[in-house]
Amino acid sequence: MSAMFQDNHSPVKQGFWENVEWLDHCALTLLRHEEYLTYLGIRDLRTDAEWDAARASSSCPIACQQLERDFRIPLDAEWAVQPLAFIRSVEGPMVIYPRSTNLQESTPVGGFTLSKFLEIAIAVAHSLARSHSAGVVHGCLTPMHIAVTDSGVRLNFFKSRDGKKPSTGSFSETQWPYIAPEQMRDDLKVNGARSDVYSLGVVLYEVLTRRLPFQAMTLVQWLHLHAAVQPINPSEIDSEIPEIISRIILKFLAKEPDDRYQSVEALVADLAHSGDQLAEGGRISSFDLGLLDKPLEWSMSSGLIGREAEECRLTQSYQQVASSGHSAVTVLSGVAGEGKSRLVRHWIADV
Repeated sequence: MSAMFQDNHSPVKQGFWENVEWLDHCALTLLRHEEYLTYLGIRDLRTDAEWDAARASSSCPIACQQLERDFRIPLDAEWAVQPLAFIRSVEGPMVIYPRSTNLQESTPVGGFTLSKFLEIAIAVAHSLARSHSAGVVHGCLTPMHIAVTDSGVRLNFFKSRDGKKPSTGSFSETQWPYIAPEQMRDDLKVNGARSDVYSLGVVLYEVLTRRLPFQAMTLVQWLHLHAAVQPINPSEIDSEIPEIISRIILKFLAKEPDDRYQSVEALVADLAHSGDQLAEGGRISSFDLGLLDKPLEWSMSSGLIGREAEECRLTQSYQQVASSGHSAVTVLSGVAGEGKSRLVRHWIADV
């Protein structure tokens, strides 16, 4: 349990809890909207303790259920910011996170030095590689989803896709600049891991050049740019950026997933080799990219988050029929889009 919750006014029990009286003594600040969530900053007016929070509207049951699944995503503190608690309030359920400085907030006005950029890029990519190794994709990395602290760089605000690809219309304006081309084409099956590679490329391009690779106003414009327009070579924007670093960034941003890095481990290796060259000789020479690359064999975690009870009931019904020889009917009910079909497909695959 984070020490931030260990005071005389806030509950100390981690996990799910109903006591929200401490919120009456807090100031809430709107940070942004993303998909089905509103992100808030929370400050306890009595102790000055601060947290971040994601809240779903009580008027949208699907969003409330999705947020609860978000809270259940198995995250490791080595590469992710772990949520502290899931609470229920009148306005809607909230997931509370420890307050952390994000990459956007930590980037100086004049940008990072090349060595500092590579240090952060390697750390972010390493966290993403460990996330993918654990079978967890992020889905839409932005600078606000990368926490930079004295203890390291971690990914934040994961969302459970429940094996489904969000529709184009579900993304918010703050996410449009970072969405991979295949995520914006609703008719294509998305590879979540390689989409994360693209989003990370946009983030690193922005940090390195202090500008986004594309500029647009509407969703239609973003769709066109991500799908059909090549970004300017970073070395053309800033001649101090080594050409090999530009090549690495542009490989992140390939339009087709098969043309990007196929594993985050490979891009970590290329970034680390660049950093080693810079540290040893003060310059970075050209080299072949992606020598350690290997194809990805999965697109998103195959597991379901927060559906263990439903899967258990299906299994129990199946076993009763198998042992008794009598037929039975099991009915799944729920609102559209809740994941009923996904639940059945996943359960059948395990039978």
